[in-house]
Amino acid sequence: VPTLLRLTGTDFPEGVSFDGEPLLATLRGEGGSRRSPIFFRRPPDRHTVDDDQSLPDLAVRSGQWKLLCTYEGSDVELYDLSSDRSETQNVAAQHPQVVEQLKAQLLAWHHALPPDRGPELEK
Repeated sequence: VPTLLRLTGTDFPEGVSFDGEPLLATLRGEGGSRRSPIFFRRPPDRHTVDDDQSLPDLAVRSGQWKLLCTYEGSDVELYDLSSDRSETQNVAAQHPQVVEQLKAQLLAWHHALPPDRGPELEK
């Protein structure tokens, strides 16, 4: 939304906060990237890939790092995307402070949202 507001010259509404950032320079090919972490929650109807590989419930991308975990914060995976764009090396054990920081942010974000039906659909 912030990008669209800037693009159209529309004033930001008072008393409203957005989790997005204006990224006009990025759209124009002038460089730049999101500065704040971006959070994801998988669609509640997609627990597996082809009924085989289990998918993580939550993810956060912050700078070079991408962390994935369950709704409860278990089964943590951490990837350094600056050196592993294909996410082949889980480096969670080597970076426990990064894991704890990102996991705390991710779970706080998740708990601030209305609940999805993921846990219910797993039963």
